[in-house]
Amino acid sequence: MTRDMRSIRLAWAATALLLGASVLWADSKVDVQCVDASGNPVSGARVILQSFGGKPREQKSDGKGKASFTKIEDGVFRIVGRKEGFDPAMHEFLSLKGSAAQNVTLQFKPGDPQKQLYFENQAQQQKSIELLNQGIQAMQAGKFADAEKPMQQSIELYPSNPDGFFNLAIAYLQQQKWGPGEEALKKAVEIATVLSELPTTGGAANPYKEMIQRVQEIQGKLPGLKQRAEVDKLLADKRFDEAAAKYKEMIQAATEKDSDLYYNLAIALGNGRKYDEAIAALDQGIQLKPTEKAYQDLKKQLIDFKQNAVLIEGQKSLDEGKKLYDAGDYAGALKKYEALLPTIPEKNQATIWYQIAVTQAQLKQPDKAIAAFKKAMELAPGNTEYRKTLAQYYLNEKRFQETLDLYSDAKAAGSQPLDQVLFALGEKLSSQGNSEVAQLAFERTLAANASHAEAHYELGMLLYYGKKNDKRARDLLTKYIAMSDAKKDHVDNAKTVLVVIKKRSP
Repeated sequence: MTRDMRSIRLAWAATALLLGASVLWADSKVDVQCVDASGNPVSGARVILQSFGGKPREQKSDGKGKASFTKIEDGVFRIVGRKEGFDPAMHEFLSLKGSAAQNVTLQFKPGDPQKQLYFENQAQQQKSIELLNQGIQAMQAGKFADAEKPMQQSIELYPSNPDGFFNLAIAYLQQQKWGPGEEALKKAVEIATVLSELPTTGGAANPYKEMIQRVQEIQGKLPGLKQRAEVDKLLADKRFDEAAAKYKEMIQAATEKDSDLYYNLAIALGNGRKYDEAIAALDQGIQLKPTEKAYQDLKKQLIDFKQNAVLIEGQKSLDEGKKLYDAGDYAGALKKYEALLPTIPEKNQATIWYQIAVTQAQLKQPDKAIAAFKKAMELAPGNTEYRKTLAQYYLNEKRFQETLDLYSDAKAAGSQPLDQVLFALGEKLSSQGNSEVAQLAFERTLAANASHAEAHYELGMLLYYGKKNDKRARDLLTKYIAMSDAKKDHVDNAKTVLVVIKKRSP
């Protein structure tokens, strides 16, 4: 939602006018042409001219489908037509003054002639209002697409409610559906204009005059909203120079200063790496809205980008090196990374050192790769990915003691408990047949958490099968059986093994 559109308040539910005024007789005339869905004349139809505040007049359509009313008083009218075999047809509202002459066409569709229109059925009118309010609630929640259907259904039930068209227009415009939105606004103002002519009782304000004014305000803003949407799209499409030029034009053309235009200009200039201009533009917006947090946050980002502009340029070299790496040119990638290092402040070099490390690993330079990994970890101690990659590299190089040392470091665990990290490593090593190092991993698991049940079981089983220490295996498995979180199948295995140990080592 654009900030301009936020200023457009939602309409109320439809408001009924209380009527009551003297009738002014004049010489207006209305010719009503009755036709079916194919445009053929419909004769013998009851055509009723209903006046708001006066008596209805009725005629039947002639052989050519025509009914005429003359000497009609000034006022607002609706015309209803009924004929056997057809749904009722309706036209409203019709404003007549002086000696006006109007032509109206009623189109009849096959259906039930006894079908009630909204003003004849209170429940139908109430349902329409409920649907309208449902759509308004969706808009208040920012769900403008969801608001369309209930509002359209509301209009189908109550086709002469300007509030329905007004709110539907807002839903369309919020989604930048300009054509349907403008049509709905036009319909709302057409109906409201006629209804605004109805007199009210007790000097009550006519709500439709206010609606007309609100519609006119929105219609006046539409050219600017459309232009802003077009420029915002340029920004979204990363056409930053074009967007910046358009924002500057809009700022110069605006009759009032708009802080959001300066904010968007700053975004376009910042993305175009014109940091000084961007900060200057944003300062103009901050003068207009000094407490706007989004503006302050953007300024901080722009200052950071300006100070680290060299990093943005360095990213190009980093990307070029990554392309060489992905293509298998590890020597070329390493050369690109090493040339980049002197141009970047040391505190921002972690990513480069990491790329150097994985590249040297590919070049079979283990000592240099490990040194680069450690440098990356030193510069970015919170990055657990660097530690995990180094640990895997140690495993690949069969440097198991160093793997265990790295995993035993609490920093390597990150958000996971250290004993879980070490136990998972032990399981992995055990599945690979590396029982000796797995045994060390389980020992370290118990050192980190003496209550880790499965570490007791796995370590006890390794010691049993390896025939290394039956006494320790018996102690571990006996303790495991007594643990409340021990697994049943593992308990059964442990009991069987204990029997064998007793026979083997009485």
